[in-house]
This record gives sequence, structure tokens and C-alpha cells, in this order.
Amino acid sequence: MQILLQASGYIVLVYLLWDTGTWFTKHVLEISGAGKRERDLEEKNKDDKPAGGNHAGKYIGLLERTLIVAGLVLNNWEVILAVIALKTVARHDDLNKKIDAEYFLIGSFASILWAIAIAILLVLYDHYLGLDVLPVAWLFAPEGMASPV
Repeated sequence: MQILLQASGYIVLVYLLWDTGTWFTKHVLEISGAGKRERDLEEKNKDDKPAGGNHAGKYIGLLERTLIVAGLVLNNWEVILAVIALKTVARHDDLNKKIDAEYFLIGSFASILWAIAIAILLVLYDHYLGLDVLPVAWLFAPEGMASPV
């Protein structure tokens, strides 16, 4: 029974990473004003889009946050650099417009920040309440000591 309860904690953290992370990113975009500008542009161009909308950005965000958490938990910081590089290359042509660049940067930073917060919560949960299966050196290494690779 205890393992079932511990496993449910991991499920809650994945939910927080995915669904709440999407909400957090959209909320930060709305607060910044970039989300409103993007929505206004979508309204102007809604005739060009297929019915039902395109949810690719949502799924890209889910995958992005998942990869960042995995990279942090496994102490593989290069994953974060790869995610940022791939996003930048994919959106390179769109970033020529100031509005698109602001939207991209604010959304990316919010998503990355959320993923880092969840990675820290995940490692803390795993270490103190969970199954204690994740490496924790990157979070608990004493100051001045390099964490093992």
C-alpha cells in the first residue's frame, strides 16, 4: 500500500509538470502581454488555420519540460542546451519580428523555469518521501564539491 501511495506522488508531479506547466507558461505570457498580442495575431489569421486549431505548441512544451526534467535529474545539463538550441533553430525565421521573439523568449523561459522547479520538487520528493531511486548529487552535493558524472 505504501508503494502505491509513493507512486501516486510521482504521478502528481508529472501532472504538475505537464498540465500545470502549460497553464503556468500561458499565465506568464498573459501577464507579460505577449500572450494577448499573440492571440490578437491569431484572430487576424484564423481563416488561414484549419478547423480544430493546432496544438503542436502544447505538445512541444510538454516534451520540452519532460526533457529538461530528465536532463536535470540525470545530471545531464547538455539536454537543456539541446532543447533551447532546437527551439531556437526551429523558430529562427519567426524571430525576426519583435512580437514573435518576445513571445518565444518569455514562453521558453517560463517553461524552463517551471521544469527546473518540478525537477527540484521531484528529487526532493523522491529523496524524502518517495522510493529514493533518483540520483540526487546535483541537488545535494556539498558546496565546493563537483557532483559525480
